[in-house]
Amino acid sequence: MREILQVLNDFQGIIGAILGSATTLIVTDMLKKRGQLKIYLITYKDKFQTFKDVGCSMGNKEDEDFYGYSVKYVIQVYNKSDTPKIMRDFKFVFFKNKKEIYSIVPDNEDTRRYSSYTTNINEMEISNIAPKEIQVLKQSIYIMYEVLDRIEGSDRIELQYRDEKDKKRKVTLSKKVVTKNDYVSE
Repeated sequence: MREILQVLNDFQGIIGAILGSATTLIVTDMLKKRGQLKIYLITYKDKFQTFKDVGCSMGNKEDEDFYGYSVKYVIQVYNKSDTPKIMRDFKFVFFKNKKEIYSIVPDNEDTRRYSSYTTNINEMEISNIAPKEIQVLKQSIYIMYEVLDRIEGSDRIELQYRDEKDKKRKVTLSKKVVTKNDYVSE
């Protein structure tokens, strides 16, 4: 027993340095990963459109009937940590009385392409945000006339996504009641 204590005493400085270095590495790694994404809503524009507004007609629809509901918004995402963060599995969600009533994957406006008489746009899939970097995400959704009655009366709209730890995160985009009564002709 005395021999073991003598060995520990002889190597006390070396053992202390090793433990100190290991502790410093662990604490530094924990501090680097600390911090979350800070999200700022820059713009949010929504509007209802009639068949007349979009220049479309159907046999059983009048010009004044509602064709769809569009939302375009811009968010800035700042990564406060020293490690990369991701946003994935985006969902644009409508709530009524705290109950989810409809969700849709938003489109990535940065992928919008025009050709001939069509517009193509990709869904928002994933966003990688580098450490101490801010990224601007331009997104949109379009709800067609078949679903308008489901979202009518929604009182909160959220953007939901999953982070790098697979935790569900959310950002409130609007607390305005979605109603066709707010329609303004173009």
